[in-house]
Amino acid sequence: GRLLAGLPSNNVNGFLTTVSSSGEEMLYIATNNGVGRWNATGNTWETAWTALDGLPISYVEDIIEYDGSICMATPNGLSMHDTLTNTFSTFTPADGLMGTSSWALVGKTTSSVSVGQNTTTSTYSSLFISHDGMGTDRPGITQFDASTQTLIAQHQFDQLPSNSITAVTADIWGVH
Repeated sequence: GRLLAGLPSNNVNGFLTTVSSSGEEMLYIATNNGVGRWNATGNTWETAWTALDGLPISYVEDIIEYDGSICMATPNGLSMHDTLTNTFSTFTPADGLMGTSSWALVGKTTSSVSVGQNTTTSTYSSLFISHDGMGTDRPGITQFDASTQTLIAQHQFDQLPSNSITAVTADIWGVH
C-alpha cells in the first residue's frame, strides 16, 4: 500500500523549497523512506514520493532542483523528476554514472574550450553527483549534463583516505 500523506520518515537527509510559476510553494524533504512533500501555500501534506511512484528506492540521500528537474541522490542511482510531465527517470552506471550509490548533488553551469583549427566553447548544465564507493563502486564524482541527460566526465578519487564522499559544492572557482 501507499504511505499516508505526511513525513515518510523521521530520518531527514535534505530539504528543497520550490515556487511554481503560479506561486505555489512546496517543501520537499528527502528521508530514509521517500520524499515528504509539504504544500506551504495550502498548508497541507501531499502524498510522499516513494519507489511506488518511480524512485529506484525510497531511501533519498539528497535533493536539489536543477535545470527544470528535481534531482535526488539514492543508493540505487540518480533519480530525476520532470516537473512538467510528472515523471521519474533513473540513471545508473549503464547511463554513464561512475557508481550506483550516490550521496550528494550540486548543479553548476560549466564550460569547456576545445582548441584546434577552430576554437569552440561548449556550455553544459552540469550536475555533479558524488559516489560513496559502496560495494564494488569506486568513489568519485560523475559530471552529468542535466539538459541532455548524458555523461560529461567521471572524476575518480582513489587517492582519498576514505571511500566516503558525503558532500560537494560549487563556487566561482569551480567544484570542490
